[in-house]
Amino acid sequence: MTATCVAHDVDARDLERLPLFAGLTRTAREVVAEWLDVEQVGAGYRLSREGAAGYALVVLHQGSAVLTRADLQQGRLGPGDWFGDIAPASSGRSGATVVTDSAATVFLLGASSLRQMDRDLPGVTAALRARAALDV
Repeated sequence: MTATCVAHDVDARDLERLPLFAGLTRTAREVVAEWLDVEQVGAGYRLSREGAAGYALVVLHQGSAVLTRADLQQGRLGPGDWFGDIAPASSGRSGATVVTDSAATVFLLGASSLRQMDRDLPGVTAALRARAALDV
C-alpha cells in the first residue's frame, strides 16, 4: 500500500476544525499549516508500527484507522484524532500500530520540521505542545 503526497498547502481553516489545533491563535494555525505535509492513503495503509522509530506527528484529517497494541485492538481513530510525539525529548518509538480502515487524508509534521519550527518559532511549538498535553 502506498501513500500519495498531495502537492497542495494545508488550509489553516481546516486546522481550526481539528481539536489539536483549535486552541491555537489564527496566526499560529497559519504557521503550523505551512509546515505540515499532506498524504492521501488507501484502506489498509500502516501509518505506524508498534516499536518502530517514530518520525512524525500524524493528524487524521479525513477517514478512519484502527489502533492496536500487542495485536489487540485498543481503539479507533477518526477525523481530528492524532498520534505521534511532539515532545522535545522522547523515546522516538511508536507505542502502537495504526492502520487505516478507509481511504484517509493525514497531516504530517515530521521530526526535522518540528525541530526547525522549534528553533525558528518556539512560541508556536510551545503552544502546540501545551494543547497536545490537554489531550493526553
